Amino acid sequence: MFLLGLIVGILISAVAMKFLMPKLMFLEKESPYNFEKTVEEIEKRAKDMGWGIPTIHDLGNNIKEKAGVEVGPVKVIELCKPEYASKVLRSDSSKVISSFMPCAIGVYEKKDGRTFVSKRNIKLFSLIFGGELGQVFKKVAEEEDQITSFLR
Repeated sequence: MFLLGLIVGILISAVAMKFLMPKLMFLEKESPYNFEKTVEEIEKRAKDMGWGIPTIHDLGNNIKEKAGVEVGPVKVIELCKPEYASKVLRSDSSKVISSFMPCAIGVYEKKDGRTFVSKRNIKLFSLIFGGELGQVFKKVAEEEDQITSFLR
């Protein structure tokens, strides 16, 4: 009976993880502004808080040009703050996180014309990693929340 309960518990947990994890890993909020104004607002707020913007990927236009497929307006704004990046990358054991860098915020327009912003749930990762890495992620999450505080 114990073994059956254990197996059922594992299966329920696996199903829950499959459906809950995507919703926990990424956060999405609607913007009160149109697409371009939302991108501009994020850029301004990030720069005002000392974040660099290495690049803005125009995925919508790139996909249209390269694949001939219209996906609508989609931009990904890369954000970097060397103060935080250096804390993550100075240890060999945490360099694996480099594939998670720089921070990125997606801005896109849905078919109904409304503009949304998405980002990774860095706060969740701060809980998973803990220690100094967790503290850095916590600070990043707090600042990303300030950058996007204008969202609904």
